[in-house]
Amino acid sequence: MENNTIDTGYDRQFVRNMLESALRIGLVFILLVMTYDIISPFVVPLLWGGIIAIAVFPLVKLLEPRLGGRRGLASTIVTLFFIVLLVAPCFMVTESLLGSVKSISANLNDGGLQIPPPPASVAEIPLVGEKIHENWSLANSNLEAALGKGGVAAMIGHGGLCARILSTGNITVGDRLEIRPECENLELF
Repeated sequence: MENNTIDTGYDRQFVRNMLESALRIGLVFILLVMTYDIISPFVVPLLWGGIIAIAVFPLVKLLEPRLGGRRGLASTIVTLFFIVLLVAPCFMVTESLLGSVKSISANLNDGGLQIPPPPASVAEIPLVGEKIHENWSLANSNLEAALGKGGVAAMIGHGGLCARILSTGNITVGDRLEIRPECENLELF
C-alpha cells in the first residue's frame, strides 16, 4: 500500500510557533497603542533627557579622572550643576511674578492702582489701534467706567483671593469671600 499523506512542505511546529509569535507581537502592539495616552506626556521629556545625557557625557568623562575615577560622583556633580542651572532662573521668574501679583493685589486693596496713559503710537495700529487707545484712555481716566458697574469693587473684594490662587494654585476652606455694598445690586446681564 502506498502512503496517502501529502507533503505540504512545512513543519506544523514551526507554523504553530510563528502564529503564537505573531499573536504575541500583535497583542504587545495593541497594548502600546491603547496606552499611548498614558505614555505620550513622557515621550518628549525622555527624548530630551537622552539628548542632554549624551551631550554632557564628555563633561562627565572630563571630570571622572579628576575625581579619582569615580564616574558616579562625576555624574552627580554634573546633574546637580544642571539642576541648579535650570531651577535658579525658574525660581527667580516665579518670585518676580508672585511679587508683581502681590503688588497689584495690594494696590487694588488700597485703591492705588493707576493705569498709565497709552502711548500715541497705539492709535496708529491698523484696524484695532483706535479702539485700544480709546479703551486704554478710559481705563487711565476712569477705571470704574472701563471695568463696568461694580468691576473695581469686585477686583478689590477678590484681589487677595485671586493673588492667593495665582500663588498657590488652590482655594482653601478658610478663604473669605465677601460681598461689598457696591456689589450687592450688581447686574451681570
